[in-house]
Amino acid sequence: MKPAPVLYGLVWTTFLQILIILLPLPSSNIILGVHIALGLAVAALAGTAYRLVRSTGCPKRIRRIAKSTSILASIQVLLGIGEGSTIAFKSSPALQNAVLAIHLVFALAILAHTASQATSFDMWEEREIGAPAVSSSPVKVGTATPS
Repeated sequence: MKPAPVLYGLVWTTFLQILIILLPLPSSNIILGVHIALGLAVAALAGTAYRLVRSTGCPKRIRRIAKSTSILASIQVLLGIGEGSTIAFKSSPALQNAVLAIHLVFALAILAHTASQATSFDMWEEREIGAPAVSSSPVKVGTATPS
């Protein structure tokens, strides 16, 4: 399996997971179930992406992003369980909102990390990065231009 399709699948799955909660849909167990299923899919895809990216010769920075994304996704599952628990046990609204805010920040961080990682990996795979830069400017750095 190639990493690029998994990475882009992770981007879109994360995006849909955030979107389904932010849209003004009627609150139901079906929506909650879809959100939970997408969250578990994000965690599984993040772990798979990390494993696949790690097995390539891509730059270390891309591998570090993949690792941190996988860790964020694992923590996100725990935050989701925590959010569900605060609701089920009728905790204070302040606690519910705090956990929800952290849960949302992690979701946005996963989306940003994944988009960055997918683009970087794709560029590396296409040899758009990782090669020496070629200057298109005729003026060399450190030389004065004629006046």
